Amino acid sequence: MEFESFILKNKLQEKVIYIDHHECHAIGAFICSSFQKSLVITCDGRGDFQSFTVSLFTNSGFEVLQRETSIDSLGYFYS
Repeated sequence: MEFESFILKNKLQEKVIYIDHHECHAIGAFICSSFQKSLVITCDGRGDFQSFTVSLFTNSGFEVLQRETSIDSLGYFYS
């Protein structure tokens, strides 16, 4: 992949961190809310070959309860 080649060529392996697409959406939603505990649903066309997640967030962390692939999701159907 082009991005991975760029990282290797420029010796950036120690500076790059992979972050899941749907976890980014869900974390952003929880952090911007005023809730201490939340069930967060993400649904879009596709990101990281997934298009739907359900996660439980608390101030001490989170747990992904369900992930659906692109084909099995309302987000894929919508797009």
